[in-house]
Amino acid sequence: LRASPGSAQLWTLQGIAFAGKGDSKQALAAFQQALKISPNSVAALAGAAQIEYEADSREAIPLLNRLLELRPGDPTGHAMLAVLEYRKGNCTAAVPHFDKAGKLLDSQLDALHAYATCLAKLKRLDEAAAVLQRALALRPDDPQERHLLASIQIMGRKPKDALATLQPLLDAGNPT
Repeated sequence: LRASPGSAQLWTLQGIAFAGKGDSKQALAAFQQALKISPNSVAALAGAAQIEYEADSREAIPLLNRLLELRPGDPTGHAMLAVLEYRKGNCTAAVPHFDKAGKLLDSQLDALHAYATCLAKLKRLDEAAAVLQRALALRPDDPQERHLLASIQIMGRKPKDALATLQPLLDAGNPT
């Protein structure tokens, strides 16, 4: 870096190294320096966005938006932006990003719950039920997951579906 202080790639590599050591503050400073030199550096944007996301900082949103302009199909960027918009209470902005995150969410119970919550707030109950089916697949023996899905199914006027969702609990003699 002393020999080539204008190299965005070297600053990005330094950011990656600091991040690998767990030094988020120094990593973010290095990524920011890389972005001053090369504002569209995908690696620096991704690194800075990840750090800001993990810190639950609003600064992650413009970084993720810029990253998605450069890589519109990036499911991780969409998932992160969806969660941040959800946390701000902006379900209208969150849902399209949840949609674009696709299968990436299938192992993330909290993200699936956030997605379903937003869909329910937007009165898209059939879609919310479909998302909660994915959550139930992660924890098929969890009564809370079954109750949550059944609640959405009842709200969507699908009592037969709700009964089918709750049937394993009823069969086990554990309706609560």
